[in-house]
Amino acid sequence: MELVSVKLRGFKGFRDGLGLEEISIDFENLPKGLIAIVGDNGMGKTTLLDNLHPYRIMPYKLRESKAWSTDSFSFYDQCYGRNALKELVFRFNDNCYKSIIMIDAEKRKQEAFLFTLQPDGSWDSYNDSVKDGKTGAYDTAIEELMGSLTLYFSSVFRGQDARKLSSYPRSEILSIVCELLNIDNIKEQGEKAAKTVSALVKMIEDYEGQKVLILTALDTEKDLNVQLADTEQQISQQESSIANLRIEVTQTEKKVHDLELANAAQTVTRQRVSEMTKRHENLRSEVISLENDLKSSDNDFQNDITRIGDDLRLAEKTSQNDLDTLA
Repeated sequence: MELVSVKLRGFKGFRDGLGLEEISIDFENLPKGLIAIVGDNGMGKTTLLDNLHPYRIMPYKLRESKAWSTDSFSFYDQCYGRNALKELVFRFNDNCYKSIIMIDAEKRKQEAFLFTLQPDGSWDSYNDSVKDGKTGAYDTAIEELMGSLTLYFSSVFRGQDARKLSSYPRSEILSIVCELLNIDNIKEQGEKAAKTVSALVKMIEDYEGQKVLILTALDTEKDLNVQLADTEQQISQQESSIANLRIEVTQTEKKVHDLELANAAQTVTRQRVSEMTKRHENLRSEVISLENDLKSSDNDFQNDITRIGDDLRLAEKTSQNDLDTLA
């Protein structure tokens, strides 16, 4: 990587050491050869050096960390205000890039952009994913372009008091070498193969467990067959009993039907008897009424006869008296 220019604004290291809010350096105007940055402690030398790369960390601040990660570092502890800025222009693989990281230390927000210099002198987004300023997309784009943080800060950029390679664990050294030799695909294949082996071992264990279950089932097959025969015999007996019960139910249903018919006939007979009894009572009442009427008529007739007899006797007596008078 070849530095072109850098602009830093709102960093505490320059405010506290130089009283400056912003500094800018055009590296192309510096003389050729080795460049030394000198100054008293606390003047901001480390702050400047720690920002001469496009990653969103300051490596000196992570010197005691066991892992290079943007999650382990915060610009909000190194900046102030709402308008802090890191703008770096650099060349890499025959292309020129501009990295811009905008930092709001008060609201603890960041936006990051990556641009590529076009032949006409304009700047265009590195890809569509970094147009919105999302830090995750920016970190991915930088690692695609420059490599992982671990590789970069273990080889290309060695910050002050950086971890010694001898302190790296074997797995981390292996990862760095794989990335350096561009054989990550071999590592990925190895990891996939290890996962496949683990899956196959689990499948074998499952099959062994199923085998034990099958053997156990075979050992108990004879007992199951005996139990099945007994069950079938019990079912046959129950079916015979059910058939007999069905015959008995049919006969009982016929008897019930006959009884219902007989009961219906008796009901009709009782109804007719009741009607005849009622008719008899009505006729008896009519006879009694007629007898009473006849008796009354007979009394009236006897009275009439007596009255007529009395009249006749009176008439005869009157006639006799008249005859006696005439004589």
